[in-house]
Amino acid sequence: MKLSRSFMELSALLLIPIVLSFIVHLFFAVSFGLVLAILYAILVFFSLPSDTTFSQAVDYQTKVSNPTHRLPLIKHLAFVKMDWIRFLLLLIALIVTLVTWYIIEVNL
Repeated sequence: MKLSRSFMELSALLLIPIVLSFIVHLFFAVSFGLVLAILYAILVFFSLPSDTTFSQAVDYQTKVSNPTHRLPLIKHLAFVKMDWIRFLLLLIALIVTLVTWYIIEVNL
């Protein structure tokens, strides 16, 4: 049951951007591959672990603006296997989309 649920989540993660980019392509006459690459890039960005340099920069800005603020202890959050699979799948989808968009649209 858990395997089928995770498979459905991964399928939705890959298929929803395709459907959205098709709808945007129909209504706004924008390149399908470009919209798909933008959507996958957004998903890859939001699937990054929370303890990356982005959160450290926010902590620094908070400390600069409020010197009495105590930063929480840094604890390394482990990426579980499903998170790695999701991240790698999105990254592969982004790379494949960019390569095919470049071959089809740019090299005409």
